[in-house]
Amino acid sequence: MNFVKATGNKLYYEGNLFEVKGVALMDDMTLWNKNAVVPLDDSIQERDYAFAALGEINTIRLAVKMDYFVDSEGAVRKSGFDFVDQQLAFAKKYGLKILLDMHVPNGGAVQDFAVTEDNKSFWENPEPQKRFTEGWEVVARYYK
Repeated sequence: MNFVKATGNKLYYEGNLFEVKGVALMDDMTLWNKNAVVPLDDSIQERDYAFAALGEINTIRLAVKMDYFVDSEGAVRKSGFDFVDQQLAFAKKYGLKILLDMHVPNGGAVQDFAVTEDNKSFWENPEPQKRFTEGWEVVARYYK
């Protein structure tokens, strides 16, 4: 798997300067649902990638949440990796890159548009922050 690499404030892909021209995709039926820990199989389809590739898009910002990948005890959830693997296959077919956006931390705390008890708790307590970091380590090891 080839990755876009950063050097200073510039991005490179296979030695060439890379400029991100992107669009966001997400499974909004599960992303914002605190109880949903598995993305829907048909939420993002191949046709979404085919459509993005028609223009000058070269990158898909794929919004996911930590609960897709690990449970509250840190055990791996295969379904999250299966979902991303399918998205990577679509992206590869259409010559697109994926920027994995861990949009929602473990526990479903929505952190970007409203202060809630969940996101307040995430930022004030070290335990969910530690689980989030450990979850990212699981994801990074898988895709390394």
